[in-house]
Amino acid sequence: MNEITEIEQAIQNSFNEYFPNAWSFINVRNSFGKEHISINFGLVDKSELTSRILENDPVFHTFVIHNEGAGKYEAVNVQSGIKINPVNPMYAMDRVKTKFRKTTGDSKRIIRTFDTFFKRLKVLVNEHESNIYQRKGYSDKYLKL
Repeated sequence: MNEITEIEQAIQNSFNEYFPNAWSFINVRNSFGKEHISINFGLVDKSELTSRILENDPVFHTFVIHNEGAGKYEAVNVQSGIKINPVNPMYAMDRVKTKFRKTTGDSKRIIRTFDTFFKRLKVLVNEHESNIYQRKGYSDKYLKL
């Protein structure tokens, strides 16, 4: 097993530890001759989402980990946040930011960064669980962590 596959597996294991009922697509891809890891995840099963679209998950996130070569990787956040009910009635929904800084380093640092992120994300989901957008439509097993 090569290093990038080990990173993929470690991130998958960490995610499953914090969110055992959630869904994720974490896989290694190759584009323009370079490998990268694509990470997409959310908490609610597709069958309970509006129009069965995964991007409608209230905790949908997307990340990419680029292989910079020589054992160095760069993790970047593409899309994140927790959708919550709006404070202002003029809006359809609000969002709680789930902070993630671009991280560069070796495989251990990248894995540690995602483990810390998942731990913080679980705390945020628990804090905002009752105010999550369209909360009544989702089973408790996804959001009561």
